[in-house]
Amino acid sequence: MPAQQVHPQFPNIASARLGNYDYVFYHAIEDTTIWVLKIDISKPQVHTRRQVLDGTSSVLFESESGFRPLAASTWETENEVHLYYVGRGQRLREVYTTDQGATWKTGQVNGLDAESPDGGGLGATSSPNAAVYIVDRFNYITEFRYDTGSSQYITLQQTT
Repeated sequence: MPAQQVHPQFPNIASARLGNYDYVFYHAIEDTTIWVLKIDISKPQVHTRRQVLDGTSSVLFESESGFRPLAASTWETENEVHLYYVGRGQRLREVYTTDQGATWKTGQVNGLDAESPDGGGLGATSSPNAAVYIVDRFNYITEFRYDTGSSQYITLQQTT
């Protein structure tokens, strides 16, 4: 894998594997926006580096805090890579690609208006039964599981 310098204030990375590629997401040292390094696992010297853009082709917004968690998952049946991050207003956000990272689309998680406080955790699992987890403002783990029957995320609060 080629050396990539990550922003020292935001060292969090996320990764996912789909098919013959690893996708490594990180905050770039140049501008702290989110970038992806796509690596061909059969030829590690073959890679591409791209800035992750949202569905409107603008650079993903940065979190307003000093904590910028990232999580990634793959949906193999759909041939998608999903990136979850905390954006402006400390809201959970999602983008995904269906074309190996050439373009990114806004995901359904954005419509949930889920808040992740400064310092909160973020994690994701891959399909089948893809889910994203956050630590909410009340310090509970909240699960957003994708329901294939309804084609939407359902919220499951973990209380105790």
